[in-house]
Amino acid sequence: MLPFNAISSVFVERFILALVMALLAITISISRWGYSVDQAFYDAVLTRFPSEPPKDLLIVAIDERSLLEIGRWPWSRRVHAQLLDKLREADAQAVAFDIIFPDPDRYDPQSDQIFSEAIANFGSVVLSVHMEQTYQGGQILEVLPTPILASSAAALGHVHVEYDVDGVCRAVFLKEGLGEAYWPHLMLSLLNLVYPDEDYEIPGLRPNESITNSSFAISRDYFNLIPLAGPPPQVESVSYTDVIHDRIPLRTLSDKVVLIGATAQGMGDLIATPFGTMDGVEFNANIYKSLLHKTTIIPVDVHLHWIFSCIIVFVLILSGAYATPRQYFILTSVYVLSITLLSAIFILYARLWFAPLAVIIPLLLFYPIWSWRRLEQAIRFLRRELYRAQQEAESSNQQIDTKLAERLTFVAKIVGLSQWQISDGSSDGSKSFNHMKPIDVVSSDNFNRVSISWDESSDMDTKYSQLWRSAIDLNANVVEKPEKKPAELVTATIQSLRKATQEAEINRKFTRQCLENIRGAIVVTNIFGEAILINDTARSSFDLVEDKPLHLLEFLNDFQIDGNWLHLIQTAILEQTDISVEAKLANTEKEYLCQLVALNWQSKYTDTLLFSFTDITMVKESERARTEALHFLSHDLRSPVVSILALIEQYRNTKLNRDDVVEKSEVHSMLSDIEAYARKNLSFAESFLQLARAEIAGQSKFDLCDIHSVIDNALLMVRHPASQKKIKIDISRTMDDMWVEGDGELLERLLINLLTNAIKYSSSDTLVQVFAEVEGSNLVIKVKDQGHGIKPEDLPNIFQRFKRVAGQTNVSGAGLGLHFVEIVARKHGGSVRVESEFGKGSCFIVVLPAYQDDTLLDD
Repeated sequence: MLPFNAISSVFVERFILALVMALLAITISISRWGYSVDQAFYDAVLTRFPSEPPKDLLIVAIDERSLLEIGRWPWSRRVHAQLLDKLREADAQAVAFDIIFPDPDRYDPQSDQIFSEAIANFGSVVLSVHMEQTYQGGQILEVLPTPILASSAAALGHVHVEYDVDGVCRAVFLKEGLGEAYWPHLMLSLLNLVYPDEDYEIPGLRPNESITNSSFAISRDYFNLIPLAGPPPQVESVSYTDVIHDRIPLRTLSDKVVLIGATAQGMGDLIATPFGTMDGVEFNANIYKSLLHKTTIIPVDVHLHWIFSCIIVFVLILSGAYATPRQYFILTSVYVLSITLLSAIFILYARLWFAPLAVIIPLLLFYPIWSWRRLEQAIRFLRRELYRAQQEAESSNQQIDTKLAERLTFVAKIVGLSQWQISDGSSDGSKSFNHMKPIDVVSSDNFNRVSISWDESSDMDTKYSQLWRSAIDLNANVVEKPEKKPAELVTATIQSLRKATQEAEINRKFTRQCLENIRGAIVVTNIFGEAILINDTARSSFDLVEDKPLHLLEFLNDFQIDGNWLHLIQTAILEQTDISVEAKLANTEKEYLCQLVALNWQSKYTDTLLFSFTDITMVKESERARTEALHFLSHDLRSPVVSILALIEQYRNTKLNRDDVVEKSEVHSMLSDIEAYARKNLSFAESFLQLARAEIAGQSKFDLCDIHSVIDNALLMVRHPASQKKIKIDISRTMDDMWVEGDGELLERLLINLLTNAIKYSSSDTLVQVFAEVEGSNLVIKVKDQGHGIKPEDLPNIFQRFKRVAGQTNVSGAGLGLHFVEIVARKHGGSVRVESEFGKGSCFIVVLPAYQDDTLLDD
């Protein structure tokens, strides 16, 4: 994880680069760089989704056939009057002439009057206004219809369209004029005639700068983009000559809005559009349809465009500030596609045109620029770290080389090799040895070859030979000459990084193996009590689940100590003191030595806590056993000896110092007492010896034992004390074989102890029962008596060392018999338990694993 200041510097750099890209978006927007690409996208959208063709429009076309039948242009205005009469007769809604009538008819002056009257009679007629320059650089003039025609027309309108820099016509200004934009477009005037009662708000983008009132400049207002219905012809059209010669049914002309214009080749104006060339009269029909259905497209104001472009670029770049290169590549693709799609949606549904290239170009440029910056920084960092790693490796190698002879001497002592030497590559000293192996080492930045020679006897252990050869290989600093680094910087850096990563992985595995093989439990946490590292010993000892988070104080509360864990942790952190404390694990008999060390790992203050738990259960048990043994020696073993000495002293003082005759009975009584005390001490010593033997018993000395024979031998040994108390021993055993792998003498002593206890703690004329059964893969031996039983509070400690049943002071013993039974059963992989009811007797149950061998069972 990068430190906070590194993250901040990266964000600042990205912030600055985002500002640069935002400024680039403003530059592209203002300069209209890439304008042709934007227009190509605009055309692609509109040509893919053309608008609906107009239904109530009709074009009366001055086509080639009309010129052939009526005559050469210009025609007499009587012809136009005749056309209007036909249209009035057919009840057409309105008529717009996409034809200029700037001068009176010189050949038929009366025709102007007739045409004027026809216009007046029709009523809803719109005539065209044209603005033109008299010559190159000359004055611009407004060309109006002749006064007689203009006065009869219901409205006038200009017929200009707007061409883009690529020569394609996509738009129109709805108002134009010299000095002031007062002439509405021909189609806008026509729309107002057809729908006079509607309060129609003129759409379009208006100029931001103040409109000049100069009469020498054309002023324009209400800029609109026109969506076309498709490639021509899309508007219903009839021939001019067919109308005036009654070849068109009147119902075709009825209730139509009629546009009259030239379509004959070389006569009418041809307009380049996204759908190809189109007659001017049909383009006007598309304008009328767009105004009628309010589908004109308004471009975003240039100031708003660069403001929005700047903000969008800046926000989108910063929104991916923490994305990886792959993620940001995907984000960039999503951004570009989304902006393109939104721009198309705005065109089709919002009727707004936002040119997307000013946003797309900075987004596309940012990715390679940012990637280049990241790559530069990554390479610079990697080269610095690789250099440091190489310096450390070289230092380590030099240190190893200076100790080559010393290191090999240590291994030679382990494998028992006395004859060996190290020589350089030019030496032939190896001829006197029967084995030789060359290795390459580094010395003073040079590659040197040395030879390791040795005498290996024929009876040398193979494992030792392999260990010696492996030790030689481990001292080779260079096995092969280093590969030549590629010239390309990135590839060379990656290659070096791969090598460093491999070395780091080896070191990590080595550290992990060392940690996992430590017998102590290791738990490392951060200052927040969250586990950073837990070795396998800790997980298995404390039942820690790998995926479950460890809460330090909850974990430590399971360890009972003299004091408070929180106080110990505070002391370790604040006073930088190593803590050692003994702890007992709750609900177990385990005891641990806990050592706590506070470390500074990632900062100059304490941020890591290392806990080491060493199992000292056996040590504490040994301490307790030693203490109990000393107590036993100082009391139980000492007591009979003191009693013997007291008897002797008493006899000396009372009998031998006087002249009285000593009776035989008195001597016999004293000797009996001495014998009883001596036998008691001998029994204690025997119990100690048997217990010591049981504790050191190992499976390596186990043999096959027949439990039936063990039971018989044990019964033979306790027959005499049982007969003295008139106690009957009854045995119930299975007829199956009962074989175990173990120590027969210890197993026999186990049964003798159980039977002896049963006899000791039973009253005369009672019954002791012995059961021998096979249960699954186990052998079960039960010894049941009719004695006094054991109190419930004494049951948990009955098998502990030097523990005896309370209240049985009249029965002699050292308290080691049942402890011996528990140890022997455990050494043989089994267990022992007791079932007792106070006042009714006890039943001791020994469970031993049966020996499983098909061959033996078959025999």
